[in-house]
Parts: sequence; structure tokens; C-alpha cells
Amino acid sequence: MRAVAVSAMFPLTALAMIAIHCHDASAQERVSTESGSADGDSTASGTRPLSTRWKVLYLGRRSRGVRPLPSTGPLTPLDDLKFVGADPGHPFYLGHFACDGRWGIVSGGLQRIEGSNAAFRIARAENFELEGRAQMEKYGGWFLLVGWDQGRGYSISSVTMKESGSPWFIAEFRGDRAIKETNHRYDGFEWRNEQPFRVRVVDRKLTFEVGAITVLDQEELSNYSEGDIIFGVYDTRYGPRPVRIRALRIRAIE
Repeated sequence: MRAVAVSAMFPLTALAMIAIHCHDASAQERVSTESGSADGDSTASGTRPLSTRWKVLYLGRRSRGVRPLPSTGPLTPLDDLKFVGADPGHPFYLGHFACDGRWGIVSGGLQRIEGSNAAFRIARAENFELEGRAQMEKYGGWFLLVGWDQGRGYSISSVTMKESGSPWFIAEFRGDRAIKETNHRYDGFEWRNEQPFRVRVVDRKLTFEVGAITVLDQEELSNYSEGDIIFGVYDTRYGPRPVRIRALRIRAIE
């Protein structure tokens, strides 16, 4: 299956307006923290339901030095996530994953700062819409877990290779292991440079847009249910994909 173009790039007006009122890195951190408490999902464990109002999770501003992602913010660093993807032993596709790295803030961007396999929790939701801006360069792999709950859920993953393109995959997990027969491959889109993106999961159907391209369109997640949303990068023969996130926001969809 191939990606298809959409008519227009989705708006990020609210994030742009917030950026105007943030004058330094400390202001950015206050915006993220306050947004986490204003919309109902204020704890790292996600004990309160996600609101239908937009919740700003991260908004990058220029800052000096390297700072680890704080454990008390809206985004939760993970150090114990382990699972086995659909292709264990493959030099490029998602297989054995065990966190050995960390995410941090570098010059206002959220990126991996240690190790080769690193992940963070975004939120917990059932039907949701996630928007942001992310820069991807060079080669390597990344993934997004949705509906993740005690080793069950779905992964969306992609790897960019030097000679074999940039396939995307969707797989279902049970017991921290992908079910091989549910692993579907999608060809035709290579994420390069900084792009706005949107992920929607509504009524067990997933849509993933990057810039003006709909990469995954209403893909069925037949056993999907409420769970954590987790983003990460994983090691390949080329290393993990260099990803730099500039903005993230999320809301529940009724």
C-alpha cells in the first residue's frame, strides 16, 4: 500500500500562538506543566481521563546545554520498556527492544541524548488526536505504540535505509510480543526534515498524516482499546533514527 496526498496541511495555529507568548526556556516549561494540570490528565500515571480540550505536552524554545526529560512533566521518560517486534534479529525492522537510553532537551528540541533504544510516554487515551512537529534525518528506526497496556496494543514503526526505502509497519502485540501474522507493511513515504504530523485513532481506525501526505488512512486496529501512547527510537545497523521533536499536543475525541 502507498501513501496518498491530502488537500492541505493540518493547522498548528494554537501552538504558534502559544509560542508567541513564550519568551525563554523556563516559560516553555511552565506552559507544558500548566497544560498538563489544566486539562485533567495531570499525573504521570495517567489516572485522570484525557480531556477533549487540546493539551500542550511540549513546545520547544531555544535553551543552552543538555537537560534530561524531567520525570515530573507531561511526558514521562521510560527506562523499563521491553518488547519483541515482528522481526527479531532483522538488521533494520523492529525486533527486540529494551530501553537503554534517555530523551532530553537540546537547544529547545526533544531528542535522544543517551543510548540507542529510548522511549517516552505521551499520554493514555482511547480515541485521540495527536499533533506536533518533528524533524527526522539520516537513517534508522522509530516507533509509536498505541493502546499499550501490559504488553498488549499496536505498534506503528518505520525505518529509513540507504538503499531499500522507508517502509512503515503496523503490528498487534500480546504478551509484549508482536503477532507475526498481524504485521502489515506499507511502502511509499520517507519522512525527511522537519514536518508537521497528525495521528488519529477513532473507533479502532488509525490515520497518520505527515505534512500534506496521508501515510496511513483509516487502518483497522480490530483489537484496540484504551492504553498508553508511547514514542521511541530503536537501534538498527545504522543506529536509531535521529529524531528531533519541536512541539506536541493531544486531545481526546468523543
